[in-house]
Amino acid sequence: MDSSLRVTMLHNFYRGVLPSGEDLNVLEHPDLVGAKVAVDLVQTGNNYVVEHPIRGRARAVSAALGLGSETRRYVEEVVAHRPDVVHIENLTPMIPESVVGDLLDRGLPVVRRWGNFRFRCPSGDNFRAGRRCQDCSGAFGTLPAILHGCYGTGRGASAVVAFRHGMISPDLTRLRHLPISNFLANELQGSGVAAESITVIPNSVPASVLDHADRLCGTGGRVLFLGALLEKKGIRTLLSAWTLLAGTRQDLSLRFIGDGPLRPLVESAAESDPRITFMATVPYERARVEIHDADVVVVPSEWDEPFGRVVIEAFAEGTPVVVSDRAALPELLGDSCGRTFAPGNAEDLAEQIGAVLFAHASDRAHMSEAARERHHSSFSQIAVRGQWLAMYEEAARNAQ
Repeated sequence: MDSSLRVTMLHNFYRGVLPSGEDLNVLEHPDLVGAKVAVDLVQTGNNYVVEHPIRGRARAVSAALGLGSETRRYVEEVVAHRPDVVHIENLTPMIPESVVGDLLDRGLPVVRRWGNFRFRCPSGDNFRAGRRCQDCSGAFGTLPAILHGCYGTGRGASAVVAFRHGMISPDLTRLRHLPISNFLANELQGSGVAAESITVIPNSVPASVLDHADRLCGTGGRVLFLGALLEKKGIRTLLSAWTLLAGTRQDLSLRFIGDGPLRPLVESAAESDPRITFMATVPYERARVEIHDADVVVVPSEWDEPFGRVVIEAFAEGTPVVVSDRAALPELLGDSCGRTFAPGNAEDLAEQIGAVLFAHASDRAHMSEAARERHHSSFSQIAVRGQWLAMYEEAARNAQ
């Protein structure tokens, strides 16, 4: 089938050997939208800064300040694909924000996907010193982010990204915004974006390729955390909950998969308790197997998660979840797919994990089936494809 629409995606890949959630969204997008859309990708990546520290930092500064030929280079590369729609995913830090205005000025329809809070917060997470932070929403603009060294390696990197933030605001009202959750849509509106300029399109993940008939359902309880080992992810709360839970049964296990600053804490816990295991970041296919084999996936975040991709990956594998009752996480849950707990409350977390693990076998089977149905109806590529096609067609039509 010939493609009826041509979409050019513009994306700055994140740093790392393996792709982040946003990176995976970009890589999976051609399969998601299907044969009716031809997808071209204009890209760069943060690994360039690691491989070429001096040149990479210079390019990031140039991009932040809109200097040199970086804007023109990216605009011309996008235009060369002759797109019907330009889809912007992530620009920070190597692609100038001025690209957005230049593309709009050329009459190209531009849609921008939001999977973080960078429209308001230079570090993108509204989280600092163990609490929700909105300091950069005040009269001093992004100065607090520079003083606190919120981004990257400190004040220097934070200053670069803070300069970028000032270039986002003028274009917030000129294009179609695509937040990944209703929670994030409300946050955009709070930053001055009109509701009629916002279309919520949730993340999606591919269906499971594993055999659910052979799904492991033993008498034990396998608890899985998969994600970055950061303070904001609730690692300490999970370990405290494990201490409360593990004493009730000896046939439980807790596995961490990920990496980050709290890795030593997790490794120390694993050394002192053989039922705790740790694995560094694994390839995506292996991660899906680990999710499939778990009895419950725990997302104990203490920051405002804009979505929670691992939640819908768990649904695709038929694995119930326990998630923090904050931000976008509760809106992902359907009936009987899992439970919520008060963020930071280890006692509540232990209780909710136990409620899933120690449920009757028939109830656990029902949760597993409900999770798979939730994925199929709301977060599968088939379920979300129509939303993307309708949005692209509308954007292209309005530009004519």
